[in-house]
Amino acid sequence: MSTTPEQARGYLTGLARANAFEIEELRRASIELKLRQIWSLMTSAALFEDEAQREAAANQVRERWLRLYETWRRETAGTAQTSAPPPC
Repeated sequence: MSTTPEQARGYLTGLARANAFEIEELRRASIELKLRQIWSLMTSAALFEDEAQREAAANQVRERWLRLYETWRRETAGTAQTSAPPPC
């Protein structure tokens, strides 16, 4: 299903309204609130570091599995294997 020009215009109009509302909300916010929001953002950075570590560990597992799979393929190349383990 494709988007019609009218739907696209409506979406962009809504996005512009949301952006304008956010800008006005930020103008009205106190410095104390802005500082608390920044502090919350900075303290949540640790969450993203954990995600990066998890992704690195997952990549290591994928690489190990690929090496095992390639070894298995080489060792069974001459045999009549009808099914192979699925790639990760």
